[in-house]
Amino acid sequence: MISIGAVVCAVLKDILPTYQSVWKPTKTIKTIPDQYAVFTTLTTEAAHDDDTVTAYNHFVYLNLWSRTDPTAMAARIREAMYAAGFALEEEGTSDDSYEETSNMYGVHWTWHRQSEYAEG
Repeated sequence: MISIGAVVCAVLKDILPTYQSVWKPTKTIKTIPDQYAVFTTLTTEAAHDDDTVTAYNHFVYLNLWSRTDPTAMAARIREAMYAAGFALEEEGTSDDSYEETSNMYGVHWTWHRQSEYAEG
């Protein structure tokens, strides 16, 4: 089975800093970036043949955080995820997407991609 987290990191690596689960300081990035993404994943069985799994559904819950207007970055993320074979399940923003405690705007998505089962 593919590592969907590794796929998401590869898809977004040249676009913005991306972290699985939460942002954590690293040796090179010690403070919260002006724009970054965090995500979690969920994988479920999608298809069976003779009681054997033949495909998986992968769901990615992706959040963009931005100190400035996130519109352009959201478009770049959308384009990259579509190009990587993900389907958009939902996207959420609102007039109150600005969080005063973090001084950041938020955009969230649920993405879906199916993969065939492969042994090994």
